[in-house]
Amino acid sequence: MKEQQIEELLSRIATREEQAFEQLYRAFAAKINAFVLHGMFDRDCKLAEEIVSDTLFTVWEKPHAFNRQCKFSTWLFGIARNKLLYALRKEGKLRIDRHTDAQSDDEKTYFDNQNSEVSNTGTRQSDFDAIDGVNSEHHHTSQQPSKYDVASIAQESDVFELVAEKQARQAVSRCVLTLNADQRQCLFLVHWECMSQSEVATVLEIPLGTVKSRVRIAYEKLKSCLEKMCRGHRHSSLVS
Repeated sequence: MKEQQIEELLSRIATREEQAFEQLYRAFAAKINAFVLHGMFDRDCKLAEEIVSDTLFTVWEKPHAFNRQCKFSTWLFGIARNKLLYALRKEGKLRIDRHTDAQSDDEKTYFDNQNSEVSNTGTRQSDFDAIDGVNSEHHHTSQQPSKYDVASIAQESDVFELVAEKQARQAVSRCVLTLNADQRQCLFLVHWECMSQSEVATVLEIPLGTVKSRVRIAYEKLKSCLEKMCRGHRHSSLVS
């Protein structure tokens, strides 16, 4: 949805027009849900739905809180991210990096800045299949593709030469689940939402260098995972 369309919807929402809010909800609910799920390591779908509703209800209650200092999606994902961290803290489910078993740096930043929930800079195996379907049109029409492209990685690993396209997507989905929550969120925003790394840094309240590092590590892990699956497929083919 273009920024001009969003502006028009926000103006109508400010007059309490429910139809305008429904349009905005339909445009962003699935994307926010996917983003939230990738910020969890236990995939609590019920909690994710609550966070989606809470995030978009903030727009209904405070449409004027968006002051146009960034893109609407950047602002909205920032709210969702804050809602997620608050919910995880409340539920006793603080996101733990499954690889380091330590609290992530952006959680520490959040709990030092928890009073800025609605700031305009965002301060304060089936899941990825669904994301691919929701955002494929937007991704393929992006004018500036990411330097690291999941499809390109799969091609480099000869996945498309070995399996059908659907199986390749499933392979990518399985490999994505090997990433930690921080890496998945960065990958989702950069690849599926086509955000710049600076925008991702704004949404997640982390330094740009941290975003670059997480994206680089995420793609390296994906490539390694896909290559291992590729070698395993070749070995099983030879044995059979």
